[in-house]
Amino acid sequence: MQEIAKAIRNHALRDTSLTNV
Repeated sequence: MQEIAKAIRNHALRDTSLTNV
């Protein structure tokens, strides 16, 4: 379960980075 949460967080961070750029 922790791995899934980590993946979701990673995706969210990537989404934020893409939005910021």
